Amino acid sequence: MAGARADVVVVTHNSRDHIRACVEPLSRSSELSVIVVDNDSRDGTLDALADLPVRPVQRRDNLGFSFACNVGWREGSSPVVVFLNPDATAEPAAILRLAELLEEDPGIGAVGPLLHDEHGIHLSQRRFPTAAISFAAAFFLPRVWPATPWSVDVGNKDAYRRSGSPDWVSGACIALRRDVLEQLGGFDERFFMYYEDMDLCRRVRDSGLDVRFEPSVSVAHIGAASAPRARLIAVMTESRLLYAEKNRGPSGLLTERVATIVHGLTHALVTTQGPEARRNYVRSLAIACESVASMGRDAAGQPRPPSPA
Repeated sequence: MAGARADVVVVTHNSRDHIRACVEPLSRSSELSVIVVDNDSRDGTLDALADLPVRPVQRRDNLGFSFACNVGWREGSSPVVVFLNPDATAEPAAILRLAELLEEDPGIGAVGPLLHDEHGIHLSQRRFPTAAISFAAAFFLPRVWPATPWSVDVGNKDAYRRSGSPDWVSGACIALRRDVLEQLGGFDERFFMYYEDMDLCRRVRDSGLDVRFEPSVSVAHIGAASAPRARLIAVMTESRLLYAEKNRGPSGLLTERVATIVHGLTHALVTTQGPEARRNYVRSLAIACESVASMGRDAAGQPRPPSPA
């Protein structure tokens, strides 16, 4: 929509059950332009929006969440872009408040709201991973001690009662200025799914801008409390190792590879998600082992020559 204050980008894949509740309230605002990028859904996702004033982008392939997010924000022209998951719902006023925060303070590069469902607050403030955080997750520490400082999630509920500046915020709802996205090149499309929001927030911070959490803005997200779908566990592992390779240096990557092996082993042994999850944790273990085996080898699998002195 010409002259809109913010573009709202929603990426879908077989999301018919949720998408109208997500999009309809936002589509009625003259200050918002809603762009829905569909990754080759087979359930008629976009048909559910046919009567709404949204901009549909039908992809006949699925090249990943990051790729589709980039397609979406480049379709628009508003000075602020808000990425919203299809299983989230927000009032126009909430989205416009996120835009206002970015308009008011040029030092903020990205901002996320309070996420919740009928059961309470979701832990949407996050820490960048460290060796301690990775090994704590492998041994289930955040599950038995949610407020532990050795967790990617900021589990202290007091932190969700005030504005903050966490390392990064959940991509289930995140607002950025268009000029920041243009400067950074958007999402890194090597991340098919998972870790793309962490990577983007790291690059926002590396550019000298702040990442903010704003609890006065509330967004419902029914999918945030669930564990990754069993068939996507291996995808998460691949993204986890890619993030470490890109952002944590050789020693951090080695640490993450070892932690991922331990994580796959412990979770394959005790998962309660069923046999499909167990198979995918085993697959994750294999991916991590292959990653270790590839150390010191080039893309063709040949040993790399030693670096010149």
